[in-house]
Amino acid sequence: MGCCGGDDGKLGVQTYAGDDRNPTDIGLPECVKLENPSRRVINSDTPMCLVFIVFWLGMFLIANVAFKKGDPMRLVYGTDYLGNRCGSGSPPAGWSQAIAQFKTPNPDGYPFQNSTWSENTYLWLPVPYSSENLTDSSMANFDAKRALAAGVCVATCPQFGFVDKNASQILADDNLYSMLHQVFTYGSTSTSSLPDTFNVWYDSHETFRRCIPSSSSMAISSSLQKAYDNIPGVTRVSNWFQRGLSDLQDAYMVLIYCGIIGLCLPFFYITLLRIALKPMIWIMLIASLLGLIFGGYFSYRKYDSLKNNNDANNSRDADFWLFLCIVFWVSAAFFLCFMVWFCKKINAACEIIQCAGKVLTSDPSMLLVPIITGITCLAVLCWIVYVSLYVWTIHDNGDIVVDDSTGLSNSTGYNLTLTLPKDYTTVQNMLYYNLFGWLWTLGVLSALGYFAIAAATVQWYYSHTNDSEKSLPCIIGWGKGYFWGICYHLGCLITGALLVAILQFIRFLVQRMTEKFKESCAAAKIIMCLVDCCLAYIERVLQYISRNAYIMTAIEGSGFWCSCCKVISVLLGSIEYLAPLIIVSDIVFFVGKVFLVAANVAIGYLLLTNHDMAPNVDNGVFVLLVIGIFSYGLASLFMSVYESAIDSMFVLIFHENGQPKDPALFFCPADVFKTVTGKDKTEASLFKTDFNSRKSSTKPEKSEPVETAV
Repeated sequence: MGCCGGDDGKLGVQTYAGDDRNPTDIGLPECVKLENPSRRVINSDTPMCLVFIVFWLGMFLIANVAFKKGDPMRLVYGTDYLGNRCGSGSPPAGWSQAIAQFKTPNPDGYPFQNSTWSENTYLWLPVPYSSENLTDSSMANFDAKRALAAGVCVATCPQFGFVDKNASQILADDNLYSMLHQVFTYGSTSTSSLPDTFNVWYDSHETFRRCIPSSSSMAISSSLQKAYDNIPGVTRVSNWFQRGLSDLQDAYMVLIYCGIIGLCLPFFYITLLRIALKPMIWIMLIASLLGLIFGGYFSYRKYDSLKNNNDANNSRDADFWLFLCIVFWVSAAFFLCFMVWFCKKINAACEIIQCAGKVLTSDPSMLLVPIITGITCLAVLCWIVYVSLYVWTIHDNGDIVVDDSTGLSNSTGYNLTLTLPKDYTTVQNMLYYNLFGWLWTLGVLSALGYFAIAAATVQWYYSHTNDSEKSLPCIIGWGKGYFWGICYHLGCLITGALLVAILQFIRFLVQRMTEKFKESCAAAKIIMCLVDCCLAYIERVLQYISRNAYIMTAIEGSGFWCSCCKVISVLLGSIEYLAPLIIVSDIVFFVGKVFLVAANVAIGYLLLTNHDMAPNVDNGVFVLLVIGIFSYGLASLFMSVYESAIDSMFVLIFHENGQPKDPALFFCPADVFKTVTGKDKTEASLFKTDFNSRKSSTKPEKSEPVETAV
């Protein structure tokens, strides 16, 4: 094969930025030299790194303020109606007065509270009650915010004490009413108020330092149950879940085997795709076409039977079936045209997907990339949540609102004075800042993982011109991608993530505004929903362009905006191949997830039938559910890597296809190259003859052109 080039007689060929390998080592002739731009530490996107650092300094400043003024233990221990943490710190100011009034004269009275303040670690809510014979006037004024603020600290969760009596029966009998258990309060923010008591109208049990109502309580009516369900933070653990946890412990060997099998099944699926991808896609397309035709035929038969029935009442139904028949057959006609018109493109899409599968099988460790991304995102999320808990519980002196209208129709506690935290705008803004920081940082970490997979695919693609020689060193490929992303292109990733985060945050604000218009203005709610829908589509488009821009950056080492322009040009120039690829890849992902989940669950079911591996497991539904969830997560993990490799392969192929060079100098896999261009990489090119003639005229001392076999 001949070459032509610059002053040194060598042809310049581009692979990826920073590639300084010997051309002959990657299947290129000796008369070729690599002309690749270098990756620069300082580029047009570098200032965005400084912006990101400054933003995180702001997050650390918020954390510092929150750590000084916040106290998440208020959420753990529960906060009573005076703002005290149950069982923690010094006793409240009215505690000694309450002990003297209630506990001292009758030590056995009020059995649910202890004289020692530190023993009263549970929070009990004296929510209002009602029954079938009582009016629900108190329920009409029920406020979950006040109910949460009216909590009283107790040592053990109060019990109703009656087995066969309800609220109306007790209220009608003074003797029964006098036997009601009570919980005493211990002062208020008003010095003139004396401690009051609350009657216990329901059984409760301990859950996360809260006293949760038990469903067996006779006094609980539907109104009370509904009221308690409106209180946030109520948690119930079912017996089925507890039995499921026990089954998981007994079936641990089954879980281990299914975990190992689940790691191997994705690569088995890739092997199946190499063999049967095209037949599978065409069978599904033909089956869809036949389904449309049969749907039209069935609709026509229904129309014909109704029309020949000579019943005037069937006229409307007959018209409906005729309309449905037309829709089916018109859709079938368009679908058939699509299959014929895009036949070549569909085959090219299948070959691109198969090539992307070769990248994954060349280096299975690429599955670690989304795991690393997930771990780092989880670590950042934990930090954000940890700081947000402190921010949420910021409590300054003077930010208390006294509220006497509790809405509690429960014994003498009606006039109990509550302390409610007032709305704290600064705290809300700090939480919003943390939320935006989480969205931005999540985008950066996700972009870095995506870039690592794209960089590994780029290295596999340009590893050799010969398909059989293409390879990717284990871990080194995506490890180098992480190195490039952090050292050279972090500003590019930060820029793309910032644009997406801004849109996501705007959508969040729009959704908050939509909630405010939920009941007040239906028209405004519809408008906000339409705005959110438009923003959602813009976000998806922006995410897609950003991801493909990262691929172009991995190839050429260019900045974010330059990469966006180049990749948009590539996508628009190959739009007829892009649409079939999206459709075919969606089919592959859907079938792959179903196959991986169903196969692993079926294997788990077979293993559960072996009582030696799963003793004492009578009902393995919970175990199979866990296996299914694990399999779906693993399948989604694998498909995310596969999708990144497919996107990268598509951009690589059509980016190189736009370069005017000899077919034998292309790194594109031969099957894809022939399907897309109609040329064979190994055939003699016209470019060779042109080079030989020009080379003879410029260097007459050499009579023989240089021939190099590929």
